[in-house]
Amino acid sequence: MTLLNNPFVTSGYIAPEYFCDRERETEELSRWLINENNVAIISTRRMGKTGLIRHCFQLDEIFHYLAVSDKPCIVAIDEFQQVAQYPEKNAEALLRTYVQHCNKAHFIFAGSQRYLMGEMFISPARPFYQSVSILHYRQ
Repeated sequence: MTLLNNPFVTSGYIAPEYFCDRERETEELSRWLINENNVAIISTRRMGKTGLIRHCFQLDEIFHYLAVSDKPCIVAIDEFQQVAQYPEKNAEALLRTYVQHCNKAHFIFAGSQRYLMGEMFISPARPFYQSVSILHYRQ
């Protein structure tokens, strides 16, 4: 169990014991996905959308599912540059490790901040360096 000095977390998802007051949303999101529905989570900024997703589905669960799938999967992540802004340390490197070991899935990383997206995939200092083919989509 992760212990915190301040139980009122405002900087991202820490652990299940610090995720509160979202029982209905947790149950509803889980039920919809188990019943094969697509879901849009809509709210203002800083309300816990990412925390809700992380609370319901951890990265290792998602990548385990992709690894044992009997068919190839394509995973598209929009606004991918946001990964660089996650408060958790090494989020980009952790995601790269999962992607690298996921042989049955192929990934599309899309983003609107051209400089940051380029930096993420072209800089030798970044975890996703030279890991993709880059399509420059213009008007």
